[in-house]
Amino acid sequence: MSAVRALVTFVENGTTWRLLDTLLETRADVPDVDVALASSVGLLRSRDAFSLTFRVDNNGTGTATDVWVNFTLDPRLEFRGDDRVGGDLVLTGAGISWRFRNVSVGGFTYHAFMAALAVLQDGSRIGNLATVDATDGLGHKLPRAYSSLVTLELAGPRISVRLTAPSARLRPGDLIEETVLVQNQGRDGARSLSLTQSLGGGLRFVQTDSTASPTFAGGLIAWAFTDLSPGEAIEFQVTFQVDNEESFEAVLGLSLTATYSDAYGDGSAEIVSSSVLVRVTPKEGFFTLANPLVAAAILMPVIAGVVLGLRRLVGAQEVQDVLLIRKDGTLVAHRSRASLVSRDPDTFSAMFTAIQDFVRDSFAYHGDRGLKSLSFGDLEGSLAFGDNLFLAAIYRGRAGVLFPRVMEKTLGTIEREHGRFLATWDGDRAMTRHIEALLEPVLRAGVSRLVHAPTDPVPVEAESSLSILDQERP
Repeated sequence: MSAVRALVTFVENGTTWRLLDTLLETRADVPDVDVALASSVGLLRSRDAFSLTFRVDNNGTGTATDVWVNFTLDPRLEFRGDDRVGGDLVLTGAGISWRFRNVSVGGFTYHAFMAALAVLQDGSRIGNLATVDATDGLGHKLPRAYSSLVTLELAGPRISVRLTAPSARLRPGDLIEETVLVQNQGRDGARSLSLTQSLGGGLRFVQTDSTASPTFAGGLIAWAFTDLSPGEAIEFQVTFQVDNEESFEAVLGLSLTATYSDAYGDGSAEIVSSSVLVRVTPKEGFFTLANPLVAAAILMPVIAGVVLGLRRLVGAQEVQDVLLIRKDGTLVAHRSRASLVSRDPDTFSAMFTAIQDFVRDSFAYHGDRGLKSLSFGDLEGSLAFGDNLFLAAIYRGRAGVLFPRVMEKTLGTIEREHGRFLATWDGDRAMTRHIEALLEPVLRAGVSRLVHAPTDPVPVEAESSLSILDQERP
C-alpha cells in the first residue's frame, strides 16, 4: 500500500472550492507464485507407474502474466503426459516446462504421469525438483523463485552369492563338496538368474542336488533359474573329485559367477561372484610338505604367480593396492590407486590366505606367526595381522621404517571400530563400503623410489623371497 497527497478543486453553484493536502491511498497489484510437489508413491520399482502432483498458488494481490513451472526428468524415469487444464507443455531434452498465462490470485493443481524404466539399484534414490518463475502485470520477472523437492526411494533386485568348501587338506581321489548359497537381498524380484562355474584342471564334476539341471560346455558348468523373489534363497551342494591320475600339490580355485536382470528381464544383467581355494597335497612319499625343500619349491611358484601377475600391471612407484581380508579368506574391503587387482580382488585375497596357510603348515609355525612380506623383483608386498583380519599392501619401491606401523595402526582402528560386526558379517560387500575409506592412510603412505628397475629378465628363483614374522604378536 502507498499514500499520496493531492490538490482537489471543484465548482459548486459558481463557487470554486479547493481541498488541500487530501490523502489518497493506492494499492499495487503484485503476484506471488509458488509451487508444491508431491508423489503418489514413496518406493519405486522397475516399470512402476506413478504420478507427481503439482500445486501452483498465487498468494499475492495481483494477476501473474506468465507462470513457468520447470521440472528435470531423471533418465531412469519416463514422462507419459499430464492432466493440466490450459497452459502449454514445452519439452527440451530432459527438461519439462509448463507455461500458464494470466494466473489470478488463488491456486490450481495438475498431475504429471511417470513410470520407472531401467533396472533400479536397490536402496538408491531419485530427487524430483520443481521450480517456478513468474512475471507481474507489467511483464517484470518476480524477484522470488520457489522450488519443491520430492525424493523417491528405489527398489530393485540385489543378488548375493556365497560359495563355501572344506578347508581340510585333500588328496588325489578325494571328493570336494561345495555349498552354493544364492539370495535376493533386494526389494524387487530377480529374473533370468544364471550361475556359471569354471571347472579348472585337477577337478571332475560328480553330482549336484540342485533343482535346476546343470549344463556343460567348454569346461563350464551352468545352472539356469527363472525367478527369485525378494528375500528368497537357493542353496544346493555340488560334489567334485580331485584328479587321481597322479600325485600332485596344487591350490585349486572354485569360482562361481551369477548374472541376473530385474523382475521383467529389463536392462543389462548385473554380475556378482564368489570364490574359494582348496589345497590338494600329494600322497605320502619323498615329495611331501614334510620335506622343507619340496615345501619351498611349491611355495615359491605360488608366490611368484601372484606377484608376477601384479608386476605386469604396476606403473606408479607408490602403494598401489590395499586389501582388508578376513582370516577365512573373505575379502572385506579393497582400495586401489592403479587397479592392480581390481579384475578379481576376491581371488587375490583367497590366494594370500592360501599362501599364509602354506607357510604355517610347511614350516610348523603356530599362533599368530605368519607371512610378513613377499617380493618379486621391484614389486613388494607387506602384511599386517590382527585378531580376525589381516591387511595386505602391494607397492613398488622400498617401504619406509614407519610403513608397517601405519598398516598396524590402520588395522587396529578397523578391528576396534568394526571387529564385532565383521566377525559375524555374511560376506555382502555392500555392507562394508564405508570401511574402504579407512584404508586410505595405507594407500597414501609414501615409499621411496627405486634407483633403477632391472631391464634383463631374471630367473624366478633368483628374485623370489619371503620372510616370516619371528615373534608372537603381543
